[in-house]
Order: sequence, then C-alpha cells, then structure tokens
Amino acid sequence: MKLDEMNRIIDSFNSDLIDEENLKMALSENLVNYDEKKLRYYLFDLYRRNLLYKYNSRTYRKCRDKREFKFERKIALDVADSIYKIRPQITTSIWDLNEITKFMSLQFFNNIHFVETYSYAKDVVLDCLLGFNYNVIFEKDYFSMSKYIKGKDVYIIRTINEDSPIDKGRGNSYVWREAKENSLITVPKIEKIIVDLIVDDFFNILIGSEIDFIIKELLGKYKINMSTCLRYVTKKHKLNVFHEYLNTIGFDIKRGEFHYSKI
Repeated sequence: MKLDEMNRIIDSFNSDLIDEENLKMALSENLVNYDEKKLRYYLFDLYRRNLLYKYNSRTYRKCRDKREFKFERKIALDVADSIYKIRPQITTSIWDLNEITKFMSLQFFNNIHFVETYSYAKDVVLDCLLGFNYNVIFEKDYFSMSKYIKGKDVYIIRTINEDSPIDKGRGNSYVWREAKENSLITVPKIEKIIVDLIVDDFFNILIGSEIDFIIKELLGKYKINMSTCLRYVTKKHKLNVFHEYLNTIGFDIKRGEFHYSKI
C-alpha cells in the first residue's frame, strides 16, 4: 500500500480502537483491487509504518506515539558459546532486570540477570553458568541467599514452558548460530514480563509496590498485544488476579487505555 492510502485508512477512524471488520471495510473502500485474502499483507504494511498494532483478538489500536519494547540480548560471547553447545537442544530466554526497573520511582537493585529455561534443563544451565564463576541461583533460593550476594551481579534461573511468550527472532546476530542442533538463546516478549510482574509472588516480593510504576509505564507507552497477555495468564491460571490488578490501577482492558482519574 502507498503511504497516503494507509494514512487515509487510519484517519477514517475517530477512535484509536479499531475492530477487524471495520478495518476490512475501510481497506475495501480505499484500496483499488482490494483482496480480503491479502489482509495479512495489508496489516504488515500498517505495522511497518507504525500506524497500527495488534491489541487483542480481532482488534487493533492506532500507534500514536506508542513504541515497540524490545529486550536486548546481553550475554558474553563465551557464555553464549557454552549455552549453544548444550545437548540435547534446549531453549533459554535471557533478560536483565534493569531493562524494566528504569521505570521505577526508586533505583535500588544491583544488576539481576534472568536466565529462563524449561524445568528439565535448569540444572545443566546452572552448571554452565557456574563454570564462568558467576553468582548463580535458582529463583526459589534467591531470597534466602540474597544477603550473601548483596551488591554483586547475580544470575537467577527461572522456569519457562511451551506457553511462555518468547521472541525467537534472531535479533543480534553475534549471539546466533545457524546450526539447527544448537541450543537457542532468546529474549522474552514484554507481554510475558507484564504478566509475570503482576501475578508471580517472586516479583511481588522482589519489587513490591514499584511494580505499579513499571506496569503503568509499559501499558501507557508501549505497543502491548493484550491477547498474548491473556493467553499466557490463562495458562498460568491467574486470569482473575490479572483482571483485578488492571482494574485497581485504572486500566481499561477492553479499550487498551487508562481511566486517567485513577493513574
């Protein structure tokens, strides 16, 4: 699609929230030779131009000034090489706490790195990281051991499963190996972190009330796919907790925006 066509389509909606049927109608009215079978390609154009993003099932929102949140892959090359060589193949998802604690009103953490993997692979990942003399600990042991590693960088091993939203895109090529048998190093999707912050006791103890500042920043400034959040939190059997929390902070989950009087 041409840029002027895309702008005309987006400007035809008064609301920031757009359902799929109305979007199809706007596309058919503004595009010559419109083909509903090409909807995915039309959507890709609108995503690429930062005009629209997927919000919920069959629902989209105008981007306005919202940005995409991407975790950086921060891992030493020799550590990456060691993880890649783990056999049989496993998947790891690695991220740093300071990528989200920057939104907090107070800053009081040493750098905490999370290495998330399937439960059956946690021991082998632990051994891998200990081989580099890192401070490595399982999530369940962190609070009983934190006083011994205060002020130091620490790697916390957490569990993911097949339902966890992670980004398997290649991203930074320097931590990617082409061989199909190699283990994978990924990063989480921001939707996963939003859900984990809200419903996991670990983060409630670790960050406490500062979670509110982080969640409000993420929901207010970034493009969040709520259908991904809802699918993941449902698998965690915490849907009611998730809904109650968003209601408490004044976020309208249907519209994807805050009731400003509650912020």
